[in-house]
Amino acid sequence: MAPSGCPEVWERGPDGFSGPTVLDAWSDQWGQIHLDSQQDYQLLQAQRTPEGLCLLFKRPFGTCDPKDYLIEDGTVHLVYGILEEPFGSLEAINTSALQTGLQRVQLLKPNISVPALPSDMHSMEIHTPDILIPSQKTTYWCYITELPDGFSRHHIVMYEPIVTKGNEALVHHMEVFQCTAQFESFPQFSGPCDSKMKPDHLNYCRHVLAAWALGAKAFYYPEEAGLAFGGPGSSRYLRLEVHYHNPLKIQGWVTTGHLEGRQVQAIQGPEPAF
Repeated sequence: MAPSGCPEVWERGPDGFSGPTVLDAWSDQWGQIHLDSQQDYQLLQAQRTPEGLCLLFKRPFGTCDPKDYLIEDGTVHLVYGILEEPFGSLEAINTSALQTGLQRVQLLKPNISVPALPSDMHSMEIHTPDILIPSQKTTYWCYITELPDGFSRHHIVMYEPIVTKGNEALVHHMEVFQCTAQFESFPQFSGPCDSKMKPDHLNYCRHVLAAWALGAKAFYYPEEAGLAFGGPGSSRYLRLEVHYHNPLKIQGWVTTGHLEGRQVQAIQGPEPAF
């Protein structure tokens, strides 16, 4: 584990601890864990669930402690370790022997309520076919799809990701681009974005309709706004780009990338753009 600030969870241990306890600690460049002289974590609730021990705790985003991680906007990589047996002290933990995992989350988000969605809203799902992910660390996959003939002007009011269960750590981010209207048609394509077989026309699909990154939730426009697409002067062709992150270079991993949008046919109000 790289140098970082981290909460340590004790359930029943030495030194008089009884019941769940959260301690403020930090790890050095050798992965050694030390108790922080400034304790910034506060345990609010602890309960057992069918899935295990559930803890609710809090900590300021910024603590003015050089050994603490400054929580800012954007995706945060949470690295966790699980002990197989009790230990006598934090210093006794060998982090190199821990069973570790990684979870990407968005810790700092605006406290915005979900707006009411229109009653005449309908859904559209944009997804790639099943893909055999290459056994390499990073893959950008491009897929061309098209809207139905005569697709009228619509306004996107929300969109959200649909990630196959079990593949959450694999899908890093997704974007939907609308192609330029200067071409009447675009060739079908499903493959790596850097493939030599990629049609040149894909370089003309750059107008962003939706963007999502791991750790983010559904995206909602304000009630009075929606992103316009479709209709006269608008291309029917869309490019879905999915970034797959496969650091262990696992072979034989089959998955698909989805973004589902909700849209209405007419809206009164501003039309935002990316």
